[in-house]
Amino acid sequence: MPNRRHFIALGSGALASLVMGTTDSRRSSMHEVRFSVGHDIHETARRSGVPEFRVQDVAGLLMYHVSGVPEDVVFRFDHPGQEVSWHPVATFGMYADRRLGHKVHATTLQLSPRAFAAAPAGSEEEHRLAKAYIEGTIAQFQQGQWQRHATPGTDVMFTGRSSYLDEDGNVNPQATRAPDPAYEVPWEDWPAFVKGRPAWRWTGTGVLATLSVVYLCAARSDDVSPYDISLEFELLDHRIRRDAESLAKRLQDGDAKGWNSSARHETWQQERRDRIERLIHNALKRGDAVVPFPENQ
Repeated sequence: MPNRRHFIALGSGALASLVMGTTDSRRSSMHEVRFSVGHDIHETARRSGVPEFRVQDVAGLLMYHVSGVPEDVVFRFDHPGQEVSWHPVATFGMYADRRLGHKVHATTLQLSPRAFAAAPAGSEEEHRLAKAYIEGTIAQFQQGQWQRHATPGTDVMFTGRSSYLDEDGNVNPQATRAPDPAYEVPWEDWPAFVKGRPAWRWTGTGVLATLSVVYLCAARSDDVSPYDISLEFELLDHRIRRDAESLAKRLQDGDAKGWNSSARHETWQQERRDRIERLIHNALKRGDAVVPFPENQ
């Protein structure tokens, strides 16, 4: 299928003008954006409050994007009991696969790089602003109808500080891949913690939400924040199916090339299970606990 790119004006249904002044004026009329997953992408876009999307159709994957969003526009994930609000947002995207119908299977939001502009980039003050913002986002999930999520057999859910410590007791969110959203990371751990690319995950009613933080140490400058923060909502069954298909293809291709990918993957899984056992032993010694996986995970 050819790669078709165009802009769509949702108010009139006609293609929008490419004149920048028109685009800017449309965006300045935005006040609130409401979105969800699991519904028709065209209808979701029409009801969202975004007057104009950039639309791409790449091999059957529909992508609706908007950028240059005014900083006062609030984005709301609009599911009953699972509402989450976010701003300022730099970019917003929705995705749907034609082969699976036109249902939105994923949405992504990128926090504006100007979110912490009140503080010098890379400063302690910026760290504190970012920490407060991230904790405010986490609180919305904790107060809503969401459950902490991790991948059974690969991740482990600890309480407290053990949720981001490695086998040697060093700060490393990738060790468990499931920091505890109910635990407030102490300030003294924060700089090392965010450099470890933490990601919090929750499941709602058939939805997986992921809050990701990347701290770009090499990107520091006077006007660009090193914090790269994103929020994603996906249909859980779509994500599980996509990950399974991706892994199967990767192992099949690797085996076909003589890389013994399947055998290597089995070895990695066993090493991961052994590492988790050691992490559990250390966590219990600290007085932390292991959270059992909900039945729906």
